[in-house]
Amino acid sequence: MSNRPVEMIVFDWDGTLIDSSPCVVIAHHRTAETFGMAPHDQSKLETLLGQPSDIVSKVLTEDTGVNAKDYQTCFRDHYTQAATNIDLFPFTKPLLKKLIAQNIRCAIATNKPRAIAEKEIIRTGVTEFFTQIEYASESSAKPDPEMLIRIATNNHVKYENMLMIGDQTNDVDAAINLNMDSIILYDQNLPLWYARYTEKTVFATHTELENTLISNGILEPVQPATAR
Repeated sequence: MSNRPVEMIVFDWDGTLIDSSPCVVIAHHRTAETFGMAPHDQSKLETLLGQPSDIVSKVLTEDTGVNAKDYQTCFRDHYTQAATNIDLFPFTKPLLKKLIAQNIRCAIATNKPRAIAEKEIIRTGVTEFFTQIEYASESSAKPDPEMLIRIATNNHVKYENMLMIGDQTNDVDAAINLNMDSIILYDQNLPLWYARYTEKTVFATHTELENTLISNGILEPVQPATAR
């Protein structure tokens, strides 16, 4: 990662700040049942997590006779129902508070449409932490860098002073298009594609994120209060 001061961090939403993967998987299984399709392969679903829903729908309906757009519409309905209890990762709010306290601005660039993501962001109580939130329904989805460009322009921040934090190739590629550094989060095992992105990308588990920001000089460690 480059040794450049970071003034703003752009976060992905799904799989980065909220643990949406279980709900996404449930929604795909319910969609398959709705159309009478064969059950989805679990490992295949996991490799598709974080990709735009139109692309995932095309992949999952290939050679099934099910229309991809119909599948996508049904999936969104099932996801909306499954996601009523979706929650933040435990680290999310504490980390956002520390970043804001150290004058590092935060934004969101999500490939979800506003109709879905905005409700989640409001319900989980994190709206106040972000100077800007970009939705794919109102911009080109990542890996197109349009959302990052809009955030940089509106906040008067240079690309080299921004950091992208996400969990998929879309997040890395959007950052690379602007020569922006990135951190990719994963749960237990490194993603199969990580070797292609090691030059400008740091990989870390969700629980390692804060220490990763500290070790790269982006976040200053909070000193424990001195006992009196």
